[in-house]
Amino acid sequence: MNILVVVGYNPFIVKDGNAMRICSMLRELVIQGHKISLLIYTLPRTKYKKLIPFYGIKQYIFTVRSELLLLGFLLRQIFRVPVFSLTSSLIPPFYGFNKIVRKIIKNDRINIIQCENIYTFPQIAKCDLSIPIIVSALDVLYDRYRQALENMRVLKCMREVFLKWLQHMEIKSIKQSSVCVCVSDEDRNRFIKMGVNEKKLIVIHNGVDCDSIAPMSEDVSILKQLGLSKNDRILFFGGSGQLQNIRAVHDIIERIIPGIIKDFSNIKIIFTGGISEYIADNKLNELYPKNIINVGYVENPRNYYSLVDIVILPITIGSGTKLKVAEALAAGKAIISTNMGVVGYDVIDGKDVIIEDCIDKFSDRIKSLLNDPVLREKLGENARKKSLQYDWKFLIKKYSEIYQTIFVR
Repeated sequence: MNILVVVGYNPFIVKDGNAMRICSMLRELVIQGHKISLLIYTLPRTKYKKLIPFYGIKQYIFTVRSELLLLGFLLRQIFRVPVFSLTSSLIPPFYGFNKIVRKIIKNDRINIIQCENIYTFPQIAKCDLSIPIIVSALDVLYDRYRQALENMRVLKCMREVFLKWLQHMEIKSIKQSSVCVCVSDEDRNRFIKMGVNEKKLIVIHNGVDCDSIAPMSEDVSILKQLGLSKNDRILFFGGSGQLQNIRAVHDIIERIIPGIIKDFSNIKIIFTGGISEYIADNKLNELYPKNIINVGYVENPRNYYSLVDIVILPITIGSGTKLKVAEALAAGKAIISTNMGVVGYDVIDGKDVIIEDCIDKFSDRIKSLLNDPVLREKLGENARKKSLQYDWKFLIKKYSEIYQTIFVR
């Protein structure tokens, strides 16, 4: 099958869970025998001058038009949250968009279009194409922005107008698509409540490459690089700079660490990913300089997981699924999480992970697990077994089934 995948950012440059998801998905689609064309439109700073070869995929990359940048800037000043990506649903993301899309479809003999993220769908739909279009709902946009705006000082009337438009765009896009792929049953049920026909919605969970991320012995070189010793007890939290992770970081630093260091002065917490920039900008690492290891983006998280005693996920808001859960499961790590943190993953409390929804009890749960190496090892073994059902090699077959079904249709 010849698939055109449309992405509203550069997944080879942007480093977050969704970008990792797209790269993993593209690789497995090629391995499964599909021919992939990739249409990217992105900010000037994330466009590369030379294409990065990636499994023989044809790449078409464009810088977004200046009007989008201006509109995104103005809307951010009004609503105080990043809304740039949504603006590409309002006007064509770059000049000649319709003509170029049609040309790609003709030259590459495209059978199916796959829009990654709902906001990429409206302008594709306006091209009036006669081929099936799949849209991937990586979360519920309405819920994500509602939560974000509730934390900002935005006039209620303006907030309601924005959210009403967003919900309309999101639901209309799903209804017009051939199929909408959700990443969790919770998101699927949410869309059904918002008026989408359940037959339109299919769940394919976010996955992980269980070959590249797997249990391994402690990486001594990383241990030395971070200035850690084998006597340190190490916790781990990784993520992007989204609101859900920002709130989790504040809970970790303000409510969880104080309850641990009284009994474990050698406790260290490693932060990785885009959230590290927020921690550095706000100097949060200076609150516990001996305990916080702020790393930033890491190319190979497997090496860092090898050092970790417990992965903690005190996530209390958000929608969609958290790729860090799949990674931690694949790495065979003991995990303590809220229910919100493991949404979309079929894990059992006490067997695969430990669930704790009260943030103020996280410290006690962490200390108890640090004192129980047998339970940590058992949780890690079960986590690894559970991760295998979320291996991209398995999940990608579901995409192939969807392609075949809607192509025949």
